[in-house]
Amino acid sequence: MDFDQNGIIEKTRRTLTPFSFLKTIAMIVIYVGVVILFFIVLKIDLDPYVIGAIVVILSVYFLSKDMLLSSHYRKMMTKQRASLDAKLHREFIYVPLIGKNGSLTHLKQASLVLVDGELSLEVFEHRAPRQGNLDGVSVPLGPDFVIREISQDPKMPIYCCLSEVKGIDFRFCLIADEQLINLISNELKPLEKEVT
Repeated sequence: MDFDQNGIIEKTRRTLTPFSFLKTIAMIVIYVGVVILFFIVLKIDLDPYVIGAIVVILSVYFLSKDMLLSSHYRKMMTKQRASLDAKLHREFIYVPLIGKNGSLTHLKQASLVLVDGELSLEVFEHRAPRQGNLDGVSVPLGPDFVIREISQDPKMPIYCCLSEVKGIDFRFCLIADEQLINLISNELKPLEKEVT
């Protein structure tokens, strides 16, 4: 089976940082309105130059924020894939994991990895605020890592997964790519599989 690894990475990046011109314009208008209201409440004189400066600053902020976030996620995925290259020394399929909290999404410090027909969860070495440096760990699909459910998110082009890692619930999302979902679903044991 030909698997488009770079396509999965690019789709994941686009899912994490969707750019909407109308949303960006709306945010600029809202924030300009709030800043102008703040100036009026504080009885600070507004002239066209100050309003223009506010519009320019907010425009640069909102436009650069999406570009910087997209670049950050691309670098994280490149670093994760390079880490797997150095560790595995053979062909593998890297599947970045997306975290979802309400409508906000982020790239997790973990991925699914398919090596020689074996699916595993790879947690990358990273720094946690309270725990300091955390070592990376690989947990193969089996008693210590079970995917209980895979369901499509109704609002976003992602599949949300409920899994259990060493007895602890672990939720993650994958991009909505049929080839990817079929590949992962085929690795699940019949009793674990519940794709909706």
